[in-house]
Amino acid sequence: MIALSRKKGGVQIVETIIRGNRFEQMTMSAILVAGDANSWYESGAVRNMLIADHVFIGCGGAGHPVIRIAPENEAGSGADPVHRNIRIEGNRFEGTAALLLSVHGTEGLVFQGNEVDVTGSRTGTLESLGLITVETCRNVDISDNGLFYMQDLDMVHRPDG
Repeated sequence: MIALSRKKGGVQIVETIIRGNRFEQMTMSAILVAGDANSWYESGAVRNMLIADHVFIGCGGAGHPVIRIAPENEAGSGADPVHRNIRIEGNRFEGTAALLLSVHGTEGLVFQGNEVDVTGSRTGTLESLGLITVETCRNVDISDNGLFYMQDLDMVHRPDG
């Protein structure tokens, strides 16, 4: 569901909900929130976005996180965020070696209640494992995510710290 509100100089998205999809084997980002205010001017700042209840299988790749929030303009410092209030909740990430989330220029990001399959013998949090990068953001909440470790064909669940 997308609600639009006209304003002088263009269209402003009031709320966006992306829910309940299955993304498989996408070598680029499955979800990209750009905010192009630098060249083509095809999109603007995002306010109140929910990304929920998806399954991401084998998505992302070198230089392409599964979910990427990257304003394409000169703004985006922590002092002046471009996007606001983006919630990523209740998703499952399977079979990827790529970065799960890369975000910058955002205020009010929530990454909660997601499940992540981690292969290999590494343990830690999403941040310490290098699965999430956050730059020039304010009020970020990354919590209550489940990490599932694949070890000797047995799955061991550990909540993310």
